[in-house]
Amino acid sequence: MYRQVAQHLNIRYGEVKLVRSLFLIQFLLGAAVAFLSTASLALFLTGYAIQMLPVVYVLAGACLLLINYTYTRLEARHTPGRLLQRVILFSMLSVLACWLVMALLSFSWLVLVLVIWSLVIYMLVSESFWGMVALMFNVREGKRLAAVIGAGDLPAKMLGYLSVTALVPFIGVVNLLWVSVGCFMAAYFLFHTYRRRAGAGIEEAAPDQAAVVHHKGSKSFVRQYFHNTLILSIGIWALIGYAIFFIIDYTFLAEIKLEMTSSTQLATFISVFFAAGRLLAILFKLVFSSKVIARLGLANALLVAPALLFLVNAFILTTGEGLPSYLYVFGTMVLLTEVLRSTLQDPVAFILFQPLAPHSRLKGHAVKWYMLPVGLLVVGAGLSLYLQRYGTLTITTVAEILVVLLIFWAGSTYLIRKAYLRALTKALQKGYFTGTELFLNDALVRKLLVQKTKSLKPLEVIHSLNLLERSGYPGIYQLLLRQLKSDFLEVKEYVISRIMANRMSGALPLLREQLGPLTNPALRPILIKALCYLENSNGTLHDMQHLGPECRKEAMVGFLSRFGEVNPAIERELEDMAVGSVEEKLLALDIISEVQKRGYEHLVELLLQDESPEVYNRAILVAGKLKYFALFKAAVEVAEKRKAYRTLQKALTFFGDDAYREEFVQPGDLSESLVNVLIKAAGKTQEKYATLFLEAALKRYPDKTDLIVEALWEKKAIPGSQTKQLLEAWFARKIDQNLLKRSYYLQLIPDPSARLLQQALCSEINQDLQSILKGLSLVYHRKRIERVIELYKLGYDHMFSNAVEMLELLIPQKYFSSLDTLIEFAQEADHPQVYREKAGQLTTSDIIQEILLDNVARCNSWTRSVACYLIPRLQKGGFPIQILDKRNGNEDYLFRETRSYVLSILPQA
Repeated sequence: MYRQVAQHLNIRYGEVKLVRSLFLIQFLLGAAVAFLSTASLALFLTGYAIQMLPVVYVLAGACLLLINYTYTRLEARHTPGRLLQRVILFSMLSVLACWLVMALLSFSWLVLVLVIWSLVIYMLVSESFWGMVALMFNVREGKRLAAVIGAGDLPAKMLGYLSVTALVPFIGVVNLLWVSVGCFMAAYFLFHTYRRRAGAGIEEAAPDQAAVVHHKGSKSFVRQYFHNTLILSIGIWALIGYAIFFIIDYTFLAEIKLEMTSSTQLATFISVFFAAGRLLAILFKLVFSSKVIARLGLANALLVAPALLFLVNAFILTTGEGLPSYLYVFGTMVLLTEVLRSTLQDPVAFILFQPLAPHSRLKGHAVKWYMLPVGLLVVGAGLSLYLQRYGTLTITTVAEILVVLLIFWAGSTYLIRKAYLRALTKALQKGYFTGTELFLNDALVRKLLVQKTKSLKPLEVIHSLNLLERSGYPGIYQLLLRQLKSDFLEVKEYVISRIMANRMSGALPLLREQLGPLTNPALRPILIKALCYLENSNGTLHDMQHLGPECRKEAMVGFLSRFGEVNPAIERELEDMAVGSVEEKLLALDIISEVQKRGYEHLVELLLQDESPEVYNRAILVAGKLKYFALFKAAVEVAEKRKAYRTLQKALTFFGDDAYREEFVQPGDLSESLVNVLIKAAGKTQEKYATLFLEAALKRYPDKTDLIVEALWEKKAIPGSQTKQLLEAWFARKIDQNLLKRSYYLQLIPDPSARLLQQALCSEINQDLQSILKGLSLVYHRKRIERVIELYKLGYDHMFSNAVEMLELLIPQKYFSSLDTLIEFAQEADHPQVYREKAGQLTTSDIIQEILLDNVARCNSWTRSVACYLIPRLQKGGFPIQILDKRNGNEDYLFRETRSYVLSILPQA
């Protein structure tokens, strides 16, 4: 039962104790505020006309601004836990002082002070409690737990309001303050105990909370007072919401004043009415819990209150003041605002601040609470001026004002959505430092680079030479020639390559000087290549016969790479090598590949037909590297015949996008293995033809969708509208398949022998989640979703929580809800205790049969092999081993071998 409640409320493993403690503290604080507000309202309505309430609003607003300013100063000096403890103690002592003053003195204005002070206590307690909680959770934890913790005051206020009806006849209204003092005292000692046991967590929750955010340069208005547009947007939303609430509250209290007169009547009605509201809130919480926020989405959750209030307000406008009393109509609106504020709006506002840095998070909560006194001042001043001019406020006027405010309130959620997405994006930035540009034409920079060429670090020398050459430095040739005498092999190799690239024939004497008996053997081949390339003479075959294979190859590359006609004897030597031994054939292919000239297709075609795997594999690669499209079909035929698919895949990346033209590839006549190779290679090929092939393959080969999505994502393709529709259908199927895999995992929990299968399912879900995210990035916002994928792979929990919240704003809710379930499952799979109660519908034997026979979940080969491997353990339960005889013809080598092994040991089991 206990686990079922935790599961229903979306509380994860390891969070139960923390949530329970915070819930109880919120319960006691809520009860204290309930008794205080009931007493103050009853006394006020008994002793004052309703026209005095706007004045109270103005006075309370001014007082709250002063108190809030003082609170923010204290917030910068104390940790959240210590501050909350002092706020509770201060509230308890101040309420006790109010009781003493009212008991000893009989000034009528003391009731006004009590009403104002009840608002101060409400704001201080709420702000300090939620300020502490805000720093305990990341955005996704807050999304699940804020509504649960915030619901602590619901039963407290319900019990508090109901107990008023029993207590007031015996102790009076004023003595209700004693009950409030008692609740504050209990909350203080409970929190003191909790803080002593887990105080380190509270104190460390906000290590930088007191740090002031400094911005270089001039500050904009938003940055100076709100830190960012998200806090400003939520502040505007909160201000409009408070204004609506106070107008409804004023009208409701005015209607109560018309119906009742004595303090006992007023206290009883107020307590019963608000107790009913808290009961509705509890029912709402039990039915929906925090999952309603996840299902609706943050922006949609903020629209619930405006929508419902608008419907009630529309009813008021249609009646045209035709009802004898609007007490219960406005009472309904008050209940709606109370219920939705505690169960949806406040938790959502709490969640929206979570992507921000700790200091900005506290700033956001402070700004939100600053809007409370501003709302009181605006509404109080407006009502006072209106009543002075017109004398009374009609129901129709109230309804018309509310319509305008509700429209603006709903519209402010659009600003919040944009600002929230911007905040999430900023929170997920990689933070790479970008330095100043290096101005290569600057004289000082060039001087520094010339000095760096004398460095003892080879890479610095090479980098400096490269930059100087790119800048057009006039002395680059002298620097290159000087570096031929460098002590570093890497520098010499780089210099020789640049001498060849620039055809610096003046370097020939220095190159000949370098080529001597003491030359480094690793440097000799490239020196020979440079000499053969730069010298005017064609050389002789006799000279090359005395060279080793590597030097001989480089000499021929040098001769064949020269501009103009090549000595026919050199070309004949190459042809002889192409029909020689395997080593010579490979050497010929290396020479052709390095020379990179046309005219040798016939030699490559000849070598494609060679029987040696080394030769035909190398020939396939050379055909691709040199883009010999005349040999494309021959290379594909050889690869299929010889099963050289890996080589062909690499060659296809060399051939490039043109290999996917219809004249070379026709999707209808391809084997399955060749299709796989073409899809994988297309992912590494840019431009349009590879994309068109993948889009056509998506229609023709639906069972290859996972592979095609990977390829489209890898090549950063922009799919067409029809492809997007196919991908959206694939999203739905893939998510359903993984929800079924998740269901298998949960139902396998009671069976310890199935742990290996659980691990396989969990691993597969992780892989599929990445595939789904890659597919989503193709259809929706690629850059931001790729950041989500990156953080998912890295496992940065806090940043990934922000990333998932951003994902909710980027993709349709129909995908996000299920995807969010899978992501939470993948993160919590190591703690299956939370889910254990869900198990029990299918046995291990049933699940294995489903995976091996129908495979509706589309489990991969590894998972199916693991399921097959577990069969011998199920023989005592009478597992039908005949299912192993059923074959669908698509089993791969791993599954076939596993099945053979299982069949071989079953007779011995």
